[in-house]
Amino acid sequence: MVSATTVTAGCRMIKSSHELVLMQLANQVTLAAYEAVYRTLKDGMTQRQVEDLIAMAYGQLGFPGEASVEVGEYSAFPHGSTTPQVIREGSIIMVDDGCTVEGYQSDITRTFVLGKATDKMKKVFDIVHRAQSAALAAARPGVECGDVDAAARKVISDAGFGPDYNFRAPGWTRHRHGRSRVAISRPRQCHETPAQHDLQR
Repeated sequence: MVSATTVTAGCRMIKSSHELVLMQLANQVTLAAYEAVYRTLKDGMTQRQVEDLIAMAYGQLGFPGEASVEVGEYSAFPHGSTTPQVIREGSIIMVDDGCTVEGYQSDITRTFVLGKATDKMKKVFDIVHRAQSAALAAARPGVECGDVDAAARKVISDAGFGPDYNFRAPGWTRHRHGRSRVAISRPRQCHETPAQHDLQR
């Protein structure tokens, strides 16, 4: 047997215009579900209740989907926690996952606060936003994906939260989320892959 990765990897990473439409629809549905649930959040709800509401929202929108919800300090863990969590006024809430449209999966993380955010929360949000903006500015055809990642990491390290994100703040670790399944299964190759038009993000 011979590995077909050299063929299939390219087919999976570069999307046709039709595939991009399906992926965009999955993203739009996910954001609509998140927004609907955000508007129903109340002090005292558990993360499991919020997860059930998100699943119901996807059902109403006509697509299968789910989400994990982490509250407060647990939003700082890359894969969350099984510890029961309760939302309170001022809590950081992180929602992560997506839905499936014709086999194409969205994967969106959103972090927000129930009520008023503290100055520290606003500061961290601003750092992450600037890191994302730096990555988007660096991403263009011919640039290695690792350089795009480095642009985001530099902003965070320069802000005093590096290197390598040793410091964890609630909601902090997810700014890079949304990688393709190809990137997860072959991180080194994708890290060194030059960006191209229509490359799955």
